[in-house]
Amino acid sequence: MDDAGSGGVIVDSGTAGGGELKLPAKNYLIPVDGAGTYCLAFAGTSGPVSIIGNVQQQGVRVSFDTAKNTVGFTADKC
Repeated sequence: MDDAGSGGVIVDSGTAGGGELKLPAKNYLIPVDGAGTYCLAFAGTSGPVSIIGNVQQQGVRVSFDTAKNTVGFTADKC
């Protein structure tokens, strides 16, 4: 995960083929109280697999191409 410099982060797929998901702050910072305290909505794992959860996926369309074994992310215009 890298700072995107524009109020968001870039989540790198970590695969040889590359790919990244650019997230706005509302998709990874959750307000805890009215005093400006936020919780980072990412958690580490002890294994080789990570999960992009429902908070990170809000406003994102996820597409699966089973023929090419790929996953894609685009902005959801809804």
